[in-house]
Formats: sequence, structure tokens, C-alpha cells
Amino acid sequence: MKVKILQCLCAACVAVLLVAGCTKPDDPQKKDDAISVSPDRLDASWEGQIFDIQVQSNCSWTISKTDEEGNAVDWVKCDRATGKDNLEFKVRVYKNTMTDARNATVTLSSGNVKAFIDVTQGGNPNPDPVPGPDPGPGPDPGPGPDPGPGPEGDEFTLTFDFTGSPFDGWPTASGDHIEGGITCIYPLGGVDYPFILADCGGAGASQMFWAVDGTPRLAFGAQYRYLGLPPIEGYRIGVVSCESVLLNEKSASMAPKIAVTDRIAPSAADAKAITDDSPDIVPGGQFQTWQAGGGGTYTYKLSQTASNTVYYLYALVKGAVSSIAITYYKDGYTPDPGPDPTPDPGPDPTPDPTPDPPAEADVVLSFDFTVTPFEGWPTAGKYEHTEGGITCIYPLNGVDYAFILADCGGATAAQMFWNPGPAYLAFGAQYRYLGLPAVAGHKLVKVYCENVEFSSQVPKVYITSAIAASAADAKAVNNDSPEIVKGGEYQIWSATGGGSYTYTLPETAPDTVYYIYAQVKGAISKLELSYAK
Repeated sequence: MKVKILQCLCAACVAVLLVAGCTKPDDPQKKDDAISVSPDRLDASWEGQIFDIQVQSNCSWTISKTDEEGNAVDWVKCDRATGKDNLEFKVRVYKNTMTDARNATVTLSSGNVKAFIDVTQGGNPNPDPVPGPDPGPGPDPGPGPDPGPGPEGDEFTLTFDFTGSPFDGWPTASGDHIEGGITCIYPLGGVDYPFILADCGGAGASQMFWAVDGTPRLAFGAQYRYLGLPPIEGYRIGVVSCESVLLNEKSASMAPKIAVTDRIAPSAADAKAITDDSPDIVPGGQFQTWQAGGGGTYTYKLSQTASNTVYYLYALVKGAVSSIAITYYKDGYTPDPGPDPTPDPGPDPTPDPTPDPPAEADVVLSFDFTVTPFEGWPTAGKYEHTEGGITCIYPLNGVDYAFILADCGGATAAQMFWNPGPAYLAFGAQYRYLGLPAVAGHKLVKVYCENVEFSSQVPKVYITSAIAASAADAKAVNNDSPEIVKGGEYQIWSATGGGSYTYTLPETAPDTVYYIYAQVKGAISKLELSYAK
């Protein structure tokens, strides 16, 4: 009997111990929301600037942008509207067109918890002319409404940013098809500019909209979609420069294919049949294949356009735009084409590879490779590999500029060459580099390329700060690699040529060689390099 009692007592003790062992401790107290940003002060030049912001946080947050009176501002933009936990985002400060300096605050908020970024921008020493008055009425459903007199001068550029909150009247999701499209108003500098959101005849849903899910953007939500650009009385559209973003994860594998046309196709069959040779295509507006993952800048230099006329960005394959910069030229005005691309080469064949620049503070150099190759440039696809590459001289306006033709370590043939006929500069194999001229006292800030058909392979091109040590290292390069220059992330060039591609580089150093790197081979017809003092 005593044994049974002891067994029962032991069993009870074990049960108590098991219950005690399964009891959960109290959950630790939830940490208070916290947000911090670095840097927390931005001093922007009057020309405009892009900054990288690091966020340290343990909560969800939203972004707002206000002036000293608490009013929303449109000259500061962020590439996201919301975020959560630790993230990085970009702040863009647009060009100041006025003489007065200005201030704004970017605020990250989570309830009562806030972090602030103070933005200061200097005044413009040569301000743009004051825009004309507001033309008055709201959207006009017609194909070409007059937005009013707008800015003045021989040429000006308007930048329309779609990374903020949509304006009233813009669709924010796919909608019903409307014959001829709908007109939406974008207010900028006191003027209302009309955009036409349209699709080809017979479409079931227009699917052109200012998306608000995730990062705001202007979406070509399906193929065969059109965006009519604002016409201005007395001015013609000369340049259209677009920054692309990823439309959505489902579209990540679809590389947008975008052209500039002068009309909307009457049917989906007609829209599908549009090619670079179609009469719809505006000269200079031939198709460019945009990066599927977004992030590229694509420039169309148009000719034979007319004033006060609507031209369209046409998406043969759907995509999305974060901003559009449009340069207008006054009737009768011809922009400066830049320096003569074929000057007298001069007597000195071996100059200093980092020549003194012209006297002006900022320098734009245009190199044309559609002419006869200069002396010293290789003109065949295979020649002996030289460790570190070879230096070739391009004479321009009395100055000899040095280019480096190079490949990654261990290659047996460099295969960077100036093809004599038809003339172009070829990246004749994958993993090839073109070192760009370093200009004393200046930093490289923009690289503009025009490409030509070279092969059936679609070129994939970056801007880097170094040549890879081996083919394996070159193959592994991606947008997150340390040698990729900010703004030089890869763009997919058109395999059939005819496209123009712009890389804007905000964080380069002066007196430094940077490289155009072709992970997949391609060819260049013209190259325009911009340097800042």
C-alpha cells in the first residue's frame, strides 16, 4: 500500500513539473518605434542632384516633402512613398530655375515618431525665364489641347516626375478603353500640361495609369499602349529622355520596347505590326529595348517634328516610367550640334592621355565613330591581347583625347576595334571594356551612346570603375558589384541598333578613367561625354 501511495505521489510530482516546464515566459516588451536617417542634411547644387539615403528603422513609415511653411513641394522627389525597417532610397532635387535659394524638409513618419532630412538648394545664377500664365480650363478630350504659352526662350526642358502622388483626374488602375484616349493634366511651374493616355482601337481596357501600389510610376499596363506628350504653341519636341522602373514582379522578364510615334494605331493588329521602318515612327524615335528590371535612362533625339503637335511614347511591350524630361525647341531654332567630330588630327601622334580641357567650366565632347578610323586604332576583330589594354587617340577640336581598348585578364584577343566600313566602334566579344578619356580638373557626369546593329545578341552594357581581373570575374558583374558606378547600372541595348542610351553618373571623381563595359558584345556609332568642373 505504501508503495502505491509513493507511486501516486511521484506521478503527481512529475505532472506538476511537466506543467511548470511547459509554461511560457512572458513575451518581452515590444520595442518602441524608431527611425533614423543618414545623411540628415542635403546641400544640393542649383543644377539639381540625386542623393542616397540610408534608413535605420524597426517599423513601417511614410514619406512627406514640405517647405518651411508646411506646404507640399514638387522640386524634391523620392523614389518611394513608404517603407519598412532598414532600407535605402533616393532623393532627387530638381534644377532651381530661380535666383533665390530654397529649403525643404523630407519627413519619415510612423505615428508620432519622425526623422527629418533638411534640404537646401542654392539659387540659379542664370535663372530660366518665368513661365507663362495658367491656361485655365481642365482636361480637353481632344488630341492636341493648347497648354498655354509656357516657358520662353529658344529651348527649354520640362521634367515630369511620376514618383509622387497622382494628380487629380489621373487613373490609378487599369480602366475602360476610351476611343482616342483621355487627357490628364500635369501642373508644373504654374502651367497645366496635358498628357493623353491612350490605346489602339478596339482595346478592352486602356491600362495606361499612374500606379500607386508600391512605388508610384506611370504604367504602360499592357502592350500597344500610348502616352501623348504635351504640345506647346511655337515649339517642337526635340529630345525625350525617360527613366524606367520595374512595372511589377510579373513583368520582370518582359523587356519593354518603346518608340516615339506621331499617331495612335487604329487597331491592335496595326499596332503590333509597327517597326522602325513604319511611317508612324518619328525620325530618332526608333525602338529602344528598356531594361526589364527598370532603372535605365533612355533618350530619343527627334528630328522632323512640328510645333504644337502631339507625339506619343508607344509601348510595343508594356513597361513603366518614373520620370520624363522633354526638351522643346522654338520654331526656326536649331540647337548647337556640338564640336566638329572630324577635326584635323594634328602632328602629334602621342599626346598626354589626360589633356587640359577647354576653358569653359563644363565640357561636352562628341565622338563620332561613323567616320574613317584614325591612325593607331585597331580595325580588325582579333589582335594581340595587351594586359591593361591599349591607348588610342581621338583628336577633337585641337585636343587629343585618350581611349583605352581593353578586355578582362587572360583574354587571348582584345576584340575592341574601330570597324572601317560601315564604320562603328565594336565590342567584338563579351566582357570587353572601353576606357573613357579623363579630363584634367573635371569629372565625368553623363555618358550618351548611340548603338548600331552588330550581331543577333542583345548587348548588356554597364559603366564601371575597373577592369575585371578574369573572365569569371567579368561574367559575375551585376548592378550590386562594387565596380559599378552609381547611375551606370546595366541597360539592355537594342540588338538591331538605332537606339540611344544615357547613363547619368552622380558620384564620379575628377581626373579618373571610367569604362563602358559590354557584358554582351555590341557596337557604338556615336558617343557624347559630359564633364563637370
